[in-house]
Amino acid sequence: MLRPMLMGAETEATFVSGDPPRDGWLALWNRQGEIAEPDTNIELVLPAGSRVRRRSVPARRMSLGEVLDPLIGHEWSNDVSPSVRAWAAAAHLALELVARGRLLPARSAGGSDAWRLGPLDPADV
Repeated sequence: MLRPMLMGAETEATFVSGDPPRDGWLALWNRQGEIAEPDTNIELVLPAGSRVRRRSVPARRMSLGEVLDPLIGHEWSNDVSPSVRAWAAAAHLALELVARGRLLPARSAGGSDAWRLGPLDPADV
């Protein structure tokens, strides 16, 4: 069910950070405010004519565990929005770094155990 939600140029994706980082989530939304099964609202800064303005939009909250497989399991092209393509690229890169053992133990700003990427090669940076 998630893959159809990600398909189409109208669905946007915005990462909402958490502490610890594993509590971050992806908000799925669109500019018309029509997203399947919205369960939260997020405040975004969006274009409004020649300016930008804050706007609250309905969104579907998706945990990283829910969106990771669909993001890495499909070759995204012009059939999705640029934000979904960007998060798919980020997911692919993160998975590649993890597969190469590029993880270091860390502590979040709130003091929770966490992981961070590293050490990075010059090409990774």
